[in-house]
Amino acid sequence: MKTLIFFVITTVVSYGVMMSAIYKGTDMDIVKHGVIAFTIWGVCLVYLNRRMRKRSPREENEQMLNVYLRDRLKRRL
Repeated sequence: MKTLIFFVITTVVSYGVMMSAIYKGTDMDIVKHGVIAFTIWGVCLVYLNRRMRKRSPREENEQMLNVYLRDRLKRRL
């Protein structure tokens, strides 16, 4: 849930940066703010990608531990 909230907030901030440049109206402002907006959004995506990769091995280890414990419990019964 935190990941989704972080992504939405970053997307809104990037959109706001781009819209502020469009309302100013000069071409260089639009280019500069566009680069800033997409950089913010790109950093967000890289951060989320790394965070999701770090989460999966832990979940895999937990699943393997659950299977191991379940098998031990079956052997005892």
